[in-house]
Amino acid sequence: MNELITQAFLKFPLLIPNHNFTKWNGYISCSKEQELLISVVCPKFPSLEGTMVRAPTSLAVSPLQKTTLQNIIRGANSFLGLLGELQIFFASLLPNETPSVHKDIQASNKSNVFESARDILAELTDKVGLDALHSLSGDLKKLILLHIDDSEREHRLELKIPSNYPKDRPEILSIDLPEAVQPQFAELHSISDFYQQFTCVIQSLQGFWQACDTLRMNVNVLEPRDPMFKDTVWRIAIANDVFASLILNPLEVQNCPIIRIVGNRKDSLEFEAILEKNLKELEWDSERDLLDNLGRLLEITEFPPPVEEEDERIADSQLFQAQECCICFTSRADDNSAPHKYCNNEKCNAYFHYGCLLEWFQSLPTGEVCDSDFISGDCLNCGCKILCPAQK
Repeated sequence: MNELITQAFLKFPLLIPNHNFTKWNGYISCSKEQELLISVVCPKFPSLEGTMVRAPTSLAVSPLQKTTLQNIIRGANSFLGLLGELQIFFASLLPNETPSVHKDIQASNKSNVFESARDILAELTDKVGLDALHSLSGDLKKLILLHIDDSEREHRLELKIPSNYPKDRPEILSIDLPEAVQPQFAELHSISDFYQQFTCVIQSLQGFWQACDTLRMNVNVLEPRDPMFKDTVWRIAIANDVFASLILNPLEVQNCPIIRIVGNRKDSLEFEAILEKNLKELEWDSERDLLDNLGRLLEITEFPPPVEEEDERIADSQLFQAQECCICFTSRADDNSAPHKYCNNEKCNAYFHYGCLLEWFQSLPTGEVCDSDFISGDCLNCGCKILCPAQK
C-alpha cells in the first residue's frame, strides 16, 4: 500500500489524506492554469467500496453529469485510476473562456504552492517514511509524526510548517519529552532532522521510562496522577502518612535521584536519618534498578502497592471531606496546627499544612521564589499557582 500512497502523492501532490487515508481533500490539476478543489471519501482504502466524491463547488454539475460521475466511481479499477478519471472528467466541464488578467499572478502563486507541497511530500516519503506520518493538515501547515519505541510506547511530535519552508524551520507545537532533552531540537531545520532527532532522543530515554514504569506498576504513586513521558518528578508512598518525592534525571537515570521525605514529621525524620546513613554507608548502586536502590537506602522490603482507581477516588473524597493535609494526609501537624486552604481556586477544596507545603515547594525544581517572603508552585489538586510564605 505504501507504493500506492507514494504514487498518489507524486501524481497529485495537492491532494492531502487524513491519517488513515480514508479521506482525501485538496486540488487536482485539470489544466495548465486551473486546479479544482475536490474531496474523495474512501472508507475502505485502498478498496474503492463505498467511495464518494464531492464535486468542485465552482462547477455546475447537471444531474446527467452526476450520473456519469457515479459510473466513473463504480467503473474504476484502482484508487490512482479513479483520480485519473476524475481529472479527465472535471477538465471536460471547465469553461473555455480565457482566465482573468490576473492569471499570471495566480499561476505563479499556484506554482509556488505546488513546489512547496511537492517538496514537503517528497521529504515525508523519501526521508521520514509514510509509516511515521500520523496526520497532515489539508493546507500542509501542521503535521504529527509518530514513533513506536522498543516497548511499544507511542510517541507523537507535532510540527507547524512555515509557508516558506524549507527556508524557515518548522516549529514544535507539541512534544511529550522531558525538558532536559528539548534543547536538542533548537538548531534543527528540516522535518526529517526533527524526526531523526526525535527517534534518537526516544531511544536514549528507554531506561528512564523503564524506571518510571517500575514505579507506576509496583508502588502507590500519588503524583503524577496521569503520568506523561515528560514527567520527572514523582511522589510515592513509603509508609503510612510518609511519602518520598523523587526528582529523576532522565539523562542519567542510573544515578541517584534527588530524594525528599515529606509527611508525618516524626516518621519523616526517622526515614531521613535512615536515608542519610545509608547514602554514606551503602551508596547508590548504578547496577541495581530504581526501586531496588530505594528499598536498600530506605530499608523498605515492600513498598505500599498501587491502589485501584475506585479506591483512590474514595480516599480522595474522604481526605477532602475531613480537610486533611493534601501532602501528609493528616488533620494535625506535629505542632498540632490544622491544614489551611492556600489555593484561591474556588472549586478546589485542597488543604495543606504550612510546613508540608513549604517543604514540598522547596523540593521541586519548578518551585519559584517570588521574593524574600513567598515561594510559589502548583496546587497538587487543581494545578493552579499558589503562594506559600517563606517564613511562618
